[in-house]
Amino acid sequence: MRDRIRKDLKVEIDFVNRSISVVGTVTHVDRLALVVSLAPNDDRKTLLASLTKEEDVCVTAAGDDALYRFRSRLLRSSALLMYLSPPGEIERFQRRENVRERCLLMVEFVALQDLATGQRRQGTAVNISCGGLMLVCDARIEVGDHVEVSIHLTPGAAPLQAAGTVVRTEQVSRFGRNLYRAALHLTGLTRSDEKRLLQFITRLQVGAVSGTVREMRTRQLPRGHRR
Repeated sequence: MRDRIRKDLKVEIDFVNRSISVVGTVTHVDRLALVVSLAPNDDRKTLLASLTKEEDVCVTAAGDDALYRFRSRLLRSSALLMYLSPPGEIERFQRRENVRERCLLMVEFVALQDLATGQRRQGTAVNISCGGLMLVCDARIEVGDHVEVSIHLTPGAAPLQAAGTVVRTEQVSRFGRNLYRAALHLTGLTRSDEKRLLQFITRLQVGAVSGTVREMRTRQLPRGHRR
């Protein structure tokens, strides 16, 4: 599984005995070292430059098909680069295509009943994966319905265009409004849109792992302790 850890992968590095977590990109890996270029906006670079050697770290890498995790040691560091011992035993702990990540994304769609008029409706994607999403909207859509969707991943960027098939639906009530939750299976994404979606989900997953680690550390702090 070592060949999964390669150049250009996004990684998060957590120091086992410290409340420090940094992100970066793998620039080189061989049998001697794993080299990571730190994210330009990381405000911990000065601190990292003063770290001692042989500190234990846990590395989370976002591969093409899953998230991978392994232990390593800090060999040396600077304001821009970290040199770690090469990966040993690697654990694949989350398959990206099977896991939906929570989000709040605007989605425009044309439902079956709107095909004649071309009316576009709006809803919110509350979770998303590489092959589907959960849509909350006020339009009644049924299992088996086919819809055309536009997913707005980031402000100002062109939306993803895809076809969707409703595979599950339920009615919910929110603040006196009757809404529908519909699970959509997505197809018809272009190769470039598939890549954009994969990158977006990678950021969500790495962020989710970061939040989990920080929450666990907070719970473990003794009462009265201040960072």
